[in-house]
Amino acid sequence: PTHTGIPEDIKEWIWFLVLTGVHRSEVEDGVESVNSPIPHFKVYGKKTSGRYERIVPRIIEMPDAEMPTVGRFKYHLKKLNRSQYDCRRTFAIWCMRARINQNHTAAFMGHASSGLHSQTSLYQQEEVLNWITEDSRLLKDYLARELERQDEEMPLPVVPAKGRSELGG
Repeated sequence: PTHTGIPEDIKEWIWFLVLTGVHRSEVEDGVESVNSPIPHFKVYGKKTSGRYERIVPRIIEMPDAEMPTVGRFKYHLKKLNRSQYDCRRTFAIWCMRARINQNHTAAFMGHASSGLHSQTSLYQQEEVLNWITEDSRLLKDYLARELERQDEEMPLPVVPAKGRSELGG
């Protein structure tokens, strides 16, 4: 799809969402940039009043631009033939292609490990700091390779899975 006519603030937010796996609505609930001990984002949620639900790699800063309204965001994604959820799918696919452990990706996205409750376990929240540096490096290296393979600037990164086979299933 063509990216002509997509405003810069929308492009910035698309990049942020696909590089963090954070859903647009979660930005409204709260995302905190943390520098210590390792750069990461804490994603807050409706189910955990005053507490974060998960930690995600910080390989991009949160845009300075205000989060666009739902309608405006959906309108421009529709121009790209995509949905809001495609941003999260893209993050998952890129993590898979970067060879990040599936359990790590699940923790970044807030998915429970097999047999656990719907939120990421407290154990995973603490453990994620042990792998986040390496996983961030893997994701950055994957993106650098993708940019190198292309003749022009990398297009807006919304490339959802085409089927189960692309998700390893």
